[in-house]
Amino acid sequence: MKRSVSVDLFRGVAILSVMFVHGLGVILVEMNPQLANYYPVWRAPGDPLASSDPVFFFVTGMSMILALQRRKESQSLGNITGHSILRAAAFTAVGIITSLSLDGTLDFFLKGREPVSMLGITDLVVLPLLIYFSWKKLAVASVAIYAAVSAILIWLPSSLPLSSVAAPITISGPFSILKMVPVVLASASLMSYILAKGRIAKKWLLALGFGIFVLFLVGTFIDGRSIEYTRGIYYFAFPVVLFEGFAAIALLRLADERGWKPLPFLALARSAIWVYFGHMLILSVLLKLALLPPNYTTALILSVLSVAILWPLTYVYAKLRWKDFKDQY
Repeated sequence: MKRSVSVDLFRGVAILSVMFVHGLGVILVEMNPQLANYYPVWRAPGDPLASSDPVFFFVTGMSMILALQRRKESQSLGNITGHSILRAAAFTAVGIITSLSLDGTLDFFLKGREPVSMLGITDLVVLPLLIYFSWKKLAVASVAIYAAVSAILIWLPSSLPLSSVAAPITISGPFSILKMVPVVLASASLMSYILAKGRIAKKWLLALGFGIFVLFLVGTFIDGRSIEYTRGIYYFAFPVVLFEGFAAIALLRLADERGWKPLPFLALARSAIWVYFGHMLILSVLLKLALLPPNYTTALILSVLSVAILWPLTYVYAKLRWKDFKDQY
């Protein structure tokens, strides 16, 4: 079973966007804390409803379904589970090291703000569902968990569980496990449907994504706050991510249909975890070395430099690591 160009292309575009988000958002705010109020989506406000825009969690669900299908052809369930545990442990370790590299503490991780560690833990939580559930059950589970988490955050924001030490990692942090599980399950359901039915028309993906986006706009109007702010609130962020994910897959499937193989983006996707770790380190070093004023221009320069350093390296690595890299698609 060959790898999906559209899914890996999605992952490559997602990690590239994250690199610029960190440069223009997180790093810029670190340079000038007074700018924090202008980044409600990227920085995630202190409100326990807050969530960022985790599109890369969406593509993870699709990737996991495809990986499970490939591994089922040659591996036992025990081997698949073992590999998944090691993968989750690696992601969590990278996230913790990244947290330490930012300010020398685990604060970034313990507040549920470090996405890679949360991604690793979330993947392990959803693994049994991805193995045993059909696409319909995955979809139902996604909606049910999303509704339950939203209800808890809306009606019980000051309850004891949300004030505990574990709350940011489990439910109240921007990338907390229970917030991200529905995103992963939704995309896994989509990929399971595509594998079961053979294909899904792009017009239906676009229509579904557009319908979800309309609901988000209606909800924003009722809520009475700006779109920029409400995109950072969990019960709004979830439908926005689904809209972006469905629309992106509908468009990127053109690559599968027309035989496109944009290898630089695919190489970026295959090295995503190391690119994330590497670019955070590079940004931290460049930030300390740069004798530039804390403004948008400086943040953009640092972002471009980190991308310029890492992107070519990922391509060279992919060509050396997988001799048949191009033929895997």
